[in-house]
Amino acid sequence: MKELFRIALSAIWSNKMRSLLTMLGIIIGISSVVTIVSIGDGTKASMNDQLSNLSGNSFQVYMNYNLDSEVYEKAMITAEDIAALQTKFQKETLEIAPDSRISGDVVGNLEQPGATFRGSSSGTLKMSKATIIEGRDLLDEERANKKNVVVVGERLAKDLFPGMSAIGQTMFLQMDDTSTGFQIVGVYTQEDQRSESYGGFISIGTAQKILNQNAYGSLNIYPAEGQSTDVLSTRVVKFLESRHDAEGQNFYRVFSSEAALATVNDVLGKVTLLIAAIAGIALLVGGIGVMNIMLVSVTERIREIGIRKAIGAKRHHIMIQFLIESVLLTLTGGIIGAVLGMGLAAIACSAMKVPRVISTDAILYASAFSIAIGLFFGIYPASQAAKLSPIEALRHE
Repeated sequence: MKELFRIALSAIWSNKMRSLLTMLGIIIGISSVVTIVSIGDGTKASMNDQLSNLSGNSFQVYMNYNLDSEVYEKAMITAEDIAALQTKFQKETLEIAPDSRISGDVVGNLEQPGATFRGSSSGTLKMSKATIIEGRDLLDEERANKKNVVVVGERLAKDLFPGMSAIGQTMFLQMDDTSTGFQIVGVYTQEDQRSESYGGFISIGTAQKILNQNAYGSLNIYPAEGQSTDVLSTRVVKFLESRHDAEGQNFYRVFSSEAALATVNDVLGKVTLLIAAIAGIALLVGGIGVMNIMLVSVTERIREIGIRKAIGAKRHHIMIQFLIESVLLTLTGGIIGAVLGMGLAAIACSAMKVPRVISTDAILYASAFSIAIGLFFGIYPASQAAKLSPIEALRHE
């Protein structure tokens, strides 16, 4: 067997340029697959990271907005519902808070004045991974009395009051024809904050007062550690349905980061697999090229085959020799393609600003596929060589 490997390597090395051109299709195919899979995995990791930081381990229960107006009013989530939920699921949740927010234009010298301020309870900033960097959070007394105070994002504070502290300043928010003033009591920064829009936190009561809101369309729920989002969200929906006499009527729906992540992973996985399969066509073309060159090699070495058979080489020895040569060609092309693919993936991921994720599975599968191509497309030329009669082969010029 060692001698067969030596002969195969010698044959490949003696025709270096032809061997390189033969491997080219394999190199292109493998490098394309590795690059595409790595970019797909990097994009998936980036989107997973963004979605995880966006909502953390939380879910939202919201109204089915397709309900008829009369049914919709009946299904609205009230303050009494929230209090009942907080009592019922006290041990299973860290916080249950209505999702109430106001939007408008911040008055000032801002290029894009649009901003959204979210109604918050005492634990909302912590649950939103926001950290106070100047001033303080809203006080319980300010929440209870629905005071017009606000904690703003760092970007808004710097752009609205450049070169000075925003604490104690008054911010005016234009909503339709009404301008409402808010005293800034704190400035926060948010973990992995990617949004370019302005925002901040006011009390839920203040948002309810401004919106003249007596009920809510959605709730933000933060499960306690160890709680299953799927199980808890199902129980919360059933509890709300029982309070509104709406069992099984699809009044409420659930959005969770886990479900969003699963959907994103599924879609990206399918798209990556499809594109990788298309790129893999180059492997098929490369395999056909290997078969053609191996047939040429058999034709060129008929006399050599005759001599080897004449001195005792068996049919299977000849066949194994050419199979080894075919596999070495494709395997070498596969290794070069994998290395090239990793380099291209690193460049592409850097340009796209996504994490560089080198898929070990993709490299292993690509290498295994290279060997399989060598075996598959090498069998016919090898069998042709093995079938040659030693007498006819020795007569060949």
